[in-house]
Amino acid sequence: MLRSGTPGGIPAGAEAALGDALDRSFCKHTVANADVVYNCMNPAYSSSAWADLLPKWQQNLIAAVGSAGARLVVLDNLYAIGTGDGNPINEETPPNPRSRKGEIRARLADTLFAAHKRGDVKAVSGRASDFYGPRGFGTHFGERFWRPALKGKPAEFLPNPDTPHTYHFIPDVAEGLRILGTASEHALGSMWMLPCAPAESSRALVNRFGQALGKRSS
Repeated sequence: MLRSGTPGGIPAGAEAALGDALDRSFCKHTVANADVVYNCMNPAYSSSAWADLLPKWQQNLIAAVGSAGARLVVLDNLYAIGTGDGNPINEETPPNPRSRKGEIRARLADTLFAAHKRGDVKAVSGRASDFYGPRGFGTHFGERFWRPALKGKPAEFLPNPDTPHTYHFIPDVAEGLRILGTASEHALGSMWMLPCAPAESSRALVNRFGQALGKRSS
């Protein structure tokens, strides 16, 4: 299900259905024969956009996927959890949003699992931090980083490069979501952390990129 074009084109074996997730009839028609539906949509990085669009998209998908008898797998982030108070974050870490975006995500998770508990839909979610990897779009390590870096020029990077941070490799996120889509029903009704490497500084990650490419980083 797409709201706009997909960067990098459509993978082999996939069929595009261009439409609007705000249209409940479109959602219902598109997922009618599905066994598993993956919701990986995200609007512009704006609190007002999140507050307006995310609940509507989710409600339409809950209704559509529930009527199809399919499983709804949601890709979520860590905003609802907050900082974790400096401790490692896992499935037992309680929600503690520190921003309006976090509050929006916490409400969405509550709504999703309340719908699951009522029997409206079979739902599960997987959470991840910042992404990097192939076909990434709008990531810290996107084209504004790689295009100049591969030419030996300074690259744009927003976070503090020496702060330990967890990054999720896009193929690992995809594989984790696939597993949730086929896992036993005991996995449903819960949030799961998607697979990732141990936290390290962004500088260390860039150094490993450089070593893999045979280039020196600083």
